[in-house]
Amino acid sequence: MDNTKQIIKTIAHEIKYKRNDNFLNHLKTYIQFDRLHYSGTYTENSFKMWRYPNWSGLFYLVVYGHIVFEGNQTKVDLKTRPNIVALLLALGIFTTFFFGATGFEILGLTVREFFLALFFSMLPIFAIWLIAFSERKECLDDIREIIQKSS
Repeated sequence: MDNTKQIIKTIAHEIKYKRNDNFLNHLKTYIQFDRLHYSGTYTENSFKMWRYPNWSGLFYLVVYGHIVFEGNQTKVDLKTRPNIVALLLALGIFTTFFFGATGFEILGLTVREFFLALFFSMLPIFAIWLIAFSERKECLDDIREIIQKSS
């Protein structure tokens, strides 16, 4: 239990901007453009944190950490997901490409034309996914390094 408090204390020290995980706060992070400091929140046994990345821009990841006890050991489960602003932007990009490829005539399309439009509109989404995937390892390594400092 004491180890949990130490981990949360270290995480709290790293979070400069206390912000909930919502649309406006991610927009503030994007506008603030601070690559050095983390934003996020924490509770007794979990945390959410993020920061503006070095090169992927708006498509940064939010790291969710949950402290669990297994036997007499304390472990931290880390998960990532894209932020809400990036998801909405990706949805807008997909919609624009899809309706641009179909010419706003979805009902008059053949199956082949529909799948070609779907494939064409998924290309930028695939590029966004690659950006997030490449950023994931670096992001998790940074958080693991912070957690190791608490030991």
